[in-house]
Amino acid sequence: MTELKTIPSITVHTWPTMAIPKCEIQNILTFLAYKLNKPVTFRCYTEDEGKD
Repeated sequence: MTELKTIPSITVHTWPTMAIPKCEIQNILTFLAYKLNKPVTFRCYTEDEGKD
């Protein structure tokens, strides 16, 4: 039986520690969005966004 591996979320806090550069991640996500015919945008988040 194969194990399911989860991909950790990429946040403003984890992005700088990723093994690949930010532009490479953006290129990959843009390519996947193009292949799936889905829109994608990138923007900066403020520190308090996403907090409940």
